[in-house]
Amino acid sequence: MIHISNKIIVLNSPSDDDVAALMLNFQMFYFPSRFEGWGLAPSIYLALTNKKPYVSATRVNLEVLGDSAFMIDNWADLVPLLA
Repeated sequence: MIHISNKIIVLNSPSDDDVAALMLNFQMFYFPSRFEGWGLAPSIYLALTNKKPYVSATRVNLEVLGDSAFMIDNWADLVPLLA
């Protein structure tokens, strides 16, 4: 088992400037969605960094982000990338 808790940081209410600064230094970006829909965050990450975000493989994400993102069905598939 790989423990990733020391590699995840949770921030409460960061400013827009803080979010942009953080995103520019992300090694990877994953935006999970349990329900149909997408968030603005993957698009912001893509615009700021020109790197593909990892997103849940929902129909809307496929339509909105298409080949601009990596579609993930199971977040556990990302664990080896965090090691």
